[in-house]
Amino acid sequence: MIGSGNFGIEVFPPEDPEQRDPVYQWTVMRHGIYHLENLDLSQLAADKVYEFAFIYIPLPLKGATGSPGSPIAVK
Repeated sequence: MIGSGNFGIEVFPPEDPEQRDPVYQWTVMRHGIYHLENLDLSQLAADKVYEFAFIYIPLPLKGATGSPGSPIAVK
């Protein structure tokens, strides 16, 4: 999994306008590496929590390729 504190990890505008979302295609579609964006890790950093079990509970949406959900850090 790739996690980020911002929306989107793609280069915009793309270097090759013919290729849409190359980072997504390489990570998710070719290698099964999922993206989790817009994480707010400020409280973990403030509490100096650097290691934790990460649990993510997405909404159970049928046929969807993504979902909002609840990230949980267990120390």
